[in-house]
Amino acid sequence: MDGSIKREAYYDRNLDIEAYRLFGVFQSFPAHFHNYYVVGIVENGERKMFVKNKEYNVKKGDLIMFNP
Repeated sequence: MDGSIKREAYYDRNLDIEAYRLFGVFQSFPAHFHNYYVVGIVENGERKMFVKNKEYNVKKGDLIMFNP
């Protein structure tokens, strides 16, 4: 991996869901929210996340879910 951010996207018409895979994301994300559920799996590495002013440490193998 060359250190750049890479994205893969997939849309399943039968389930009506979108799936994304992100590689090389090292920067912080600004505070934001979604009007839909977000489910993620940490495939590698670790990071700190802040949700509703609470800090979480996520690492390889963790499953995360955000509700709207």
